[in-house]
Amino acid sequence: MRLQLLVLALLASAAATGASAQNATTFMNNKEIMGLIDKAKADRKGDAPLVAKPILSMAPCRAQLEYRPGTSPAAVHEKDAELMVVLEGTGNVVTGGKVVDEKRTNANNLGGPSITGGNSQAVAKGDMLIVPANTPHQVIPTGGAPIVLMTMHVPHPPINWPPQIKGRSAPVELSTMRQVEICEPDRTLDCHFVEPQGETGKIPASVIPVAFG
Repeated sequence: MRLQLLVLALLASAAATGASAQNATTFMNNKEIMGLIDKAKADRKGDAPLVAKPILSMAPCRAQLEYRPGTSPAAVHEKDAELMVVLEGTGNVVTGGKVVDEKRTNANNLGGPSITGGNSQAVAKGDMLIVPANTPHQVIPTGGAPIVLMTMHVPHPPINWPPQIKGRSAPVELSTMRQVEICEPDRTLDCHFVEPQGETGKIPASVIPVAFG
């Protein structure tokens, strides 16, 4: 009986995975993305400061186009970081500080009209930034024209992820590792990727495996 239940559970999991893969959108070319901007302009209702259109989707991640002709309320995503890439226009992205008149908008998000005490970063076409989870942020268009972003919410990783290698160095079987990520201690974003050299070796504690064969 237990074996039958296990088989049924595995089949259900495989079916769910297959359905998710079928519903995934993993590529969109530049012409299609530019078409989304035109569609967002056409679909804007009145003076709406933001119109969003889906670009790519593969659970649990989703990339969307954000056409922002005006200043939307500030937001806090308690469980997600948010990656932003500027596709068109210029603006200021304010992060940190405190949301004015903060109110809960749903189970995982907070919002308010503005931010006080934040840091303002000027951005233009081609710029990228990431807003950590649970951080107030607000996008403000500048230059008298809309700013267009690609944004992607990145779910907060489980506790104690990624696993750290204890001690200053530790032997690691690199033959099973396709790639490792080298990060400077205490500098989360200062990372680069290297291909392993040789069968085995020792790597510093700050080296984190990110893919396995």
